[in-house]
Amino acid sequence: MERYRKCVFCETQFLHEILSRLSDKTFNFESLSEYELWLNVRSLLLSSDIKLYLNISKNEFDNIILDIEKKRLKAAKKSKNYQFSLFEKLIWDISLKQRNNDIHLKLLDKFPNIEKSEDISDKELDAFFFTCKKRDECRKLMEEYGVLVISPENIVEFQSVLFDQGVAINKKEQGDWNIILKDTAMPCNSMIIVDNYVLNDLEQAKENLKGIFEALLPRSLSDKITFQLVFFTGLRSNKNLDLPSKVRLEEILKILGSIRTNLKIELSIIKCSSDIFHDRTIITNNYYIGCGGGFDLFKSCRSQKSTTVNIVSPYLNHSIKWAIKAYSNLISESSSVYKNTPKFINDSFPNFYIGANKNRMLESMVTER
Repeated sequence: MERYRKCVFCETQFLHEILSRLSDKTFNFESLSEYELWLNVRSLLLSSDIKLYLNISKNEFDNIILDIEKKRLKAAKKSKNYQFSLFEKLIWDISLKQRNNDIHLKLLDKFPNIEKSEDISDKELDAFFFTCKKRDECRKLMEEYGVLVISPENIVEFQSVLFDQGVAINKKEQGDWNIILKDTAMPCNSMIIVDNYVLNDLEQAKENLKGIFEALLPRSLSDKITFQLVFFTGLRSNKNLDLPSKVRLEEILKILGSIRTNLKIELSIIKCSSDIFHDRTIITNNYYIGCGGGFDLFKSCRSQKSTTVNIVSPYLNHSIKWAIKAYSNLISESSSVYKNTPKFINDSFPNFYIGANKNRMLESMVTER
């Protein structure tokens, strides 16, 4: 199974900002959390879990490495160790990891400008952007395109991602998904919901999904962008209780339309064997949300089980060790199901898709094989 890696676009000036802030002992961070976030970003850029895109030409990059090698050789002839500058050390480490196949590096002559791009790729819409743009520019890009755009001016706004923002819930506890998730939402333009049972009881599904959508879906996106949502679910097979798949699709579209009138949405339901996915999980471009009790948890605003909810931003959080692998595994596994599932013919078939059958998180895996 091919491994999913998050695409990260980074300006070289942002690299200088990281090094400047982490090395300047007189720099006044607002909190220890801000310092930790800068450290996590630096670690991410050297990680094998991403595909790193730097806006530096191959000639410029090669010249930096060649210059370092000359200086190291000159120092060695004098029986000395060459003292790297901080920027040289970072570029050297990136180059070394690339040569050892420990990092996936792509060099760009210029940084992508997604708002002026005629054809925005799935890769760009599922990526992180580290930039030195102004706070207002970053906010506009995040609101219009559902991508994560972090700059020195706005990085303090993301300190909450350093922690699991989940909750523990008692059986019969009053609540709903909007209350649990509303303060954790980050920019996104696509979502995957994996839950074998979430669409079994349509009325319960409506109650639960309305809160989830209200909390996590963007209010609107650019006219160029359609929000893409896919369910992987078993669907109940008892025909005395079951509803046709088309009815379920239509009812979910009604919920979406009632709470996001300004958002264009492409919805898919993929019926698959209940033994393919065990955990019940929601992922967006930037979040992993797991719930052992499932996303049909609430009935009449009361929890039907005692359970725990995990809410994690995997790539900006290096203290929750399992998160990146869990996120990557889910996309890899679901993309395999996604590309091998036939179109709906009738409800008696063991597996099929109904609806748009589009999701850029999964497409980025399929198209880059």
